[in-house]
Amino acid sequence: MQIRLNDVLNNQGDNYILPFYWQHGEDAELLAEGMERIRECGIKAVCIEARPHPDFVGKLWWRDMDIIMQKARELGMKVWVLDDSHFPTGRCNDKITADSPYRKILLTHYSIEAVGPMKEASFMVNLEKNETFIGAVAAKMQEGGEYILTEVQDISHCYYGDVIEWDVPEGFYSITIIKTTDKHTARQGYANLIDRDAVRFFLDTVYEPHYKYYGKEFGTVFAGFFSDEPQLGNTFKDIPEPGNSYAGVPNIPLPWCKELEEKLHQLWGEEYCRKLCALWYHMDNNPETTNETGKIRREYTDLVTRLYQKNFGEQIGDWCRAHGVEYIGHIIEECRLGVGVGHYFRGLWGQDMSGIDVVLQSIRPELDKLCFHSIGGLDIRDGEFPHYGLAKLGASLSHIDPKKKGRALCENFGAYGWTEGVKLMKWLTDHMLVRGINYYVPHGFTMRDFPDPDCPPHFYARGNNPQFPYFGLLMKYLNRVSHLINGGVHCTKVGILYSDDLEWMDRKTMQFYEPARVLTQNQIDFDILPIDVVTESKIENGFLYSGAPVYEDGNFVGQENITTLVIPECRCLTRKFADWCKKTMKEKVRIICLNSLPRILDEDGKLNGWGAHCPEVMSLDELGDKLRQSKVGLELSVTDPYLRYYHYAHTDGAYYLFFNESVNSEIRTEIGLEVGKGENVAEYNAWENRLENAAWNQEKGILSLKLLPYEMKIITIAKINKELIHTKVAFNDEKIEINPEWSLYLKKTKETEFHFDRQLTKLTNITRYDVDPHFCGTMKYVTELTCDLGKNLTAIDFGQVYETAQLRINGKMAGVRISPPYQFDLRGLLKEGKNTMELEVTNTVVHQIRDHFSMSMTIEPSGLLGPVVLLSDGASVEKDQTGQ
Repeated sequence: MQIRLNDVLNNQGDNYILPFYWQHGEDAELLAEGMERIRECGIKAVCIEARPHPDFVGKLWWRDMDIIMQKARELGMKVWVLDDSHFPTGRCNDKITADSPYRKILLTHYSIEAVGPMKEASFMVNLEKNETFIGAVAAKMQEGGEYILTEVQDISHCYYGDVIEWDVPEGFYSITIIKTTDKHTARQGYANLIDRDAVRFFLDTVYEPHYKYYGKEFGTVFAGFFSDEPQLGNTFKDIPEPGNSYAGVPNIPLPWCKELEEKLHQLWGEEYCRKLCALWYHMDNNPETTNETGKIRREYTDLVTRLYQKNFGEQIGDWCRAHGVEYIGHIIEECRLGVGVGHYFRGLWGQDMSGIDVVLQSIRPELDKLCFHSIGGLDIRDGEFPHYGLAKLGASLSHIDPKKKGRALCENFGAYGWTEGVKLMKWLTDHMLVRGINYYVPHGFTMRDFPDPDCPPHFYARGNNPQFPYFGLLMKYLNRVSHLINGGVHCTKVGILYSDDLEWMDRKTMQFYEPARVLTQNQIDFDILPIDVVTESKIENGFLYSGAPVYEDGNFVGQENITTLVIPECRCLTRKFADWCKKTMKEKVRIICLNSLPRILDEDGKLNGWGAHCPEVMSLDELGDKLRQSKVGLELSVTDPYLRYYHYAHTDGAYYLFFNESVNSEIRTEIGLEVGKGENVAEYNAWENRLENAAWNQEKGILSLKLLPYEMKIITIAKINKELIHTKVAFNDEKIEINPEWSLYLKKTKETEFHFDRQLTKLTNITRYDVDPHFCGTMKYVTELTCDLGKNLTAIDFGQVYETAQLRINGKMAGVRISPPYQFDLRGLLKEGKNTMELEVTNTVVHQIRDHFSMSMTIEPSGLLGPVVLLSDGASVEKDQTGQ
């Protein structure tokens, strides 16, 4: 029997959930009640968020923390702390003043055009307060529409106080004045996160005081710290157009610090100022043979992201580990510089878990193939990255960094608006689980007076969210599945090269999530691998991480046995990486370049070819078919663009998670699975927490898979005691629609009793404009069913339900469903003759509160809409009761 499966069946699994608990300075009773409601959901940890608190790291803060810590001790919970007074991390509790040595410093410039010849021409050097002159360059301007500079020369020696005086040769020239500034940062009042001393100041301001107060409980009740979206902050210009905060955009400032300046001086020597100019302007007059500009931008961004990794993430992570706690959090994953940190993997390498977030409606069912509007209906998002790239970034980092121990965290559910109920939350949960995310920060709990306008939905909402009991059931489901996909190994054979550090050399690079989409839709699993890991990898304790590469039997060995590496289409690869590719291909690892063969960029900026031995080239369109033929993915009879799967192995068995991500279409296919001697195949029903028989053909080694919209199934392969396997409810495709008369009872939120509303001969939307459009609460449907038990009636399907469904038959609980399919097992609940059926349906708060966040979401109807059908293996019921 699998240890972890045995754990969950006996309700002994660990905790994988730490929701945000917002602090406003509430009284002690409310703070304690909030902790009790969180624990009531089966959650054993909490992440305290200070963003709305009036006195972070002050007297009131310590009072509130003492209350929370005491309640955590009583309830057996752990406490994490979000590490700053305001979003995003880096504000240092408002201690960064205008003249602070730790404030953000940026590299900026301005340019002046000149026509020569002109002797002793002067160009003004405009330095405002706290600005520093770095240098000046002059360059010949290339005629034409694109702004390209050639013959760039350093004229910094011509700087005299407040002017550059220089003899302009004949022709058209550009003079660029380069300086540092603190004026144009997008995050005024925030620390410079690539500066080691600034980050040390941040530690002294926030982390050290918490250690002073709770150091004795560090590593026990006090679990660690959470950083929320720390940013380089040189610009807000990144969303919705990825890449427009990179080096190469003429009108933006760039991250800077003294250590970066020193490293660039060491790297570029006398070429220092001349090369700085390439951070904004193209300097190659023959792009077919040279890419010096791309090489310079790569070198700059490489240093910036490494300084962030070392000075911010690793410095904080090392401090936490030295003090017995852990460091977690996330960045804005799709962004480059600006509101991002330039590199996902480097940005989170210092942390103890990988991290992502799903907020502001960034992921929505079936909006994966198009752009769509989010909050307020104005901001347009591209669906491809969040649906196909986001979760795989988090899962991949957890697999390749040994510090992570396979742990991948997601901040989820936040700021979708009150239209988001537990049905959508269940879909988002399964979306993440089936991609390997196994720790969660639900967003969020608040004890502020209802309605709190701050980023709804709120799960408890001071008792005003009628779906709160069902949220608790979802959290228990989430903990069970997360326990199963922790502590083992993700099984895949394909890696996709992370595209961001390719993009530094050419912004037209194909994004990694484009091949990720193709592989996902063809049921070929993968990890995303950064060049840092790929070229310097070694094996230790089963994890792939920085070091020398290791090969066994033609496999590129890490936590997974990667046999195929896919490189997104790009203009060029560095010489170092190209040499690694050549060496790796000799070890029989398959390397595929998409659409075209990139050139090799040498140290002198020249572009060269590969010679005789080069990677395989195939188009993005044929990638799925060709990799399926090589059997590196799931072997199935029919592929489906919305079938998702995840294969996870432990030493005592394995799990397959299968999820139908479509909200409209059913999936049917047959899947070949490898089963060892003495092993059994069973389905683990994580919602009911029991084992059931699977549709498994032992002789053929084939699993028959049927997934209705929204449905998740978990298949386990292990040595299992067959006595523990329940007979799953079975029915054929015969459906008998019933149309009884229903008695409808209503109970508004916070009411204690149901009140009779009306008789229904036809099911209808309770919140339709002409019925009760603002009703929020629970609708109870009551009817009688006359049954002939000799007809093998097995189940009932209620069709469309909005949105939770709790069923009782003859007063006995038949179960709860919070998302489709709304099917219930009727075996053992029915009696011969008349049976009473009660279905309670709870809708979402959006019908009561039309909040701003919900403006861009569809408001679904409320109640039972059906059709209601009986499912059997040939059964029928008395026609006078069914309307048939």
